[in-house]
Amino acid sequence: MTAKLINPRDIILSPGNPNVLLCPTCNQPWLEKLVDATSDADGQPIIRELKRHDCACEQDKKRIYFDLQRQIDHQIYLAFNRTHGFLDPNYQMHTFAVDNNNNPEASKKCHKYVNNWDVALENNFGIFFHGDSSTGKTFFACCIANAILDKGKPCYPGIINGSSVYIATFTDLINKLASLELSRKEQFYRNLSKADLLVIDDFGSERQTDYILEQMNLILDSRERSRKPLIITSNLAPVVKTNNRATTNA
Repeated sequence: MTAKLINPRDIILSPGNPNVLLCPTCNQPWLEKLVDATSDADGQPIIRELKRHDCACEQDKKRIYFDLQRQIDHQIYLAFNRTHGFLDPNYQMHTFAVDNNNNPEASKKCHKYVNNWDVALENNFGIFFHGDSSTGKTFFACCIANAILDKGKPCYPGIINGSSVYIATFTDLINKLASLELSRKEQFYRNLSKADLLVIDDFGSERQTDYILEQMNLILDSRERSRKPLIITSNLAPVVKTNNRATTNA
């Protein structure tokens, strides 16, 4: 904050207290001389301290600075989360703002999920998008991810009250894991489990080797233990367990 420069000719003394200077802009107390009860050798009051008061215009300046800092923090928060949480930058382009409403029912349900995100987060409610290719599964999953990230609100400078989001294709997750050393793999699993929302796109499209199945189980298991929402998109039909036997739901 810049210091307030006062022209001596503009100094206004408070009518009720000559030791108080009034702000020439808002006419509220701005500076106060705190004097001792005793006087100096010349009989003049001894000024012990000069006390600053926040007048109305000083408060306005602080409020403007505070709001500006919150906006900057929010943009940094969004940029950081999208840079580190969206493995594919194209995911950032899929938002409700560009929804052409070709599937109004799905769009409505996705909006409802975002609007009730606090409930979904608390109760570990996720979504499984399934269907043929080019039916909007990835688009709607990304719309939800971006909207939930945007819901984050700055509380005060340096602190954002929001949710962390991680989104990637299952193939990208596998490739990422393959490129990491063992110690960093463990940290990567922890990061996946800590994200408030994990979105796995194009799940199950890989060739089902023992390694792929193992990684799949590890990721899903860490997510289940974290008790946090998971959104999956897949060309596979969902599996329903009946009498301990797995069947597909057409």
